[in-house]
Amino acid sequence: MSAVRAEPGEELYHRVAAAGVEVVVDGRHAGSGWFAGPDGLVVTAAHMVWNNTNKLEIVSRANGRMPASVVAVDRAHDLALVQVPPAKRPYPFLKVAAQPPAPLTEIYLFGAPLFRHETLLAGKVARDTDSYEFRNEMKCFSRIYYVAGPSPQGTSGGGWVNARGLVVGNQSGLISLEKSAVGIAQVVPADAIRTLLQTRRAPAVADMGVVIEELWEKPVEFIKKFPAGTSGVIVVRLYDKGPARTAGMSADMVITAVDDKPVMLRDEFFNCIRAYKPGDTVKVRAFSPGQPEAREFSITLTDLNRKK
Repeated sequence: MSAVRAEPGEELYHRVAAAGVEVVVDGRHAGSGWFAGPDGLVVTAAHMVWNNTNKLEIVSRANGRMPASVVAVDRAHDLALVQVPPAKRPYPFLKVAAQPPAPLTEIYLFGAPLFRHETLLAGKVARDTDSYEFRNEMKCFSRIYYVAGPSPQGTSGGGWVNARGLVVGNQSGLISLEKSAVGIAQVVPADAIRTLLQTRRAPAVADMGVVIEELWEKPVEFIKKFPAGTSGVIVVRLYDKGPARTAGMSADMVITAVDDKPVMLRDEFFNCIRAYKPGDTVKVRAFSPGQPEAREFSITLTDLNRKK
């Protein structure tokens, strides 16, 4: 009598589960991750291990609980590489897809949502371009794309895979309103994962040292403080000793252009800034509230991934 053949979904689940791990910090479950190589290299989320000097452990289905150490942290993409000791047998691992998934492609997140272990959740790619979201734990914006689907606490760092079991992204965060999730996950693109795995060190990423929002997110009364028709991104916070503050910028300024290139959206601003290299100098045009004329600032960009 022949054995019962596993369904495609069952095969996918077991392949991903074999390579999936959970991350433990100081004895407490912190999130998820996955083996990216047979030597015990693990990919997870940077915000769980950033600046962390506490006890770090990895738990896997096949190898149990193991000590781990941080190899590299990429804040600009909320990624971290973690190493566990070598095992007698190669670790089961996942490969990274060569191409990003198209909009409406169904993909799957493996992790431990709310302490429920080894769970595979489904979502669909919600947009065809990347975006940027603020990670409060690391005080920076990370590049992500959006997936319509669940991403509960505990899944941070988990891998999103396609139907072939190839990693197409890494779980970073979720969009919420008044502390309630709205069903949109923030996922790190696969190209950033490939780069970190190839180099095993954080890439140099240009940064201006500001937290921004789009002007039209603000109340009408605030928008009216600027010349009619103004569009841009508003500086809501500047970091001490950061490039923008050093250049003389202040909170509530609206940035309308970088090197004469108009910026209206958050994504336009960060795409523009990150096209430069740390050490480059850019010209920023900005309005202050109640002032009819724009000012120009010369800003020398720093490296977001430089150790703070």
